Amino acid sequence: MPYKRNNIVKIVTYIQESEYSNDLINREINCSHIPITILRTIFNNVGDDYEMFLPYEINLEKSITLNSFMNPPIMFDFSKYEYALQRYGDYEAI
Repeated sequence: MPYKRNNIVKIVTYIQESEYSNDLINREINCSHIPITILRTIFNNVGDDYEMFLPYEINLEKSITLNSFMNPPIMFDFSKYEYALQRYGDYEAI
């Protein structure tokens, strides 16, 4: 199935929490309510990745900004986990 902008149904945005030791995803926190315009400002170097489908690393500074949009806030634990913003598209068959 071809993936094209005109057959996208929805885009879901998650904050992925992965273990440093084995890169296994510990949990995914839905943050689809944060508009992409805000996400582009937080992750200011998206280049040609207009839809932000590439993973974007979340550091302490970005976690504080993201938490200002989360209720309840996420308890980030950078001593055990690494975090990334990940967006996925759901597409209809054409």
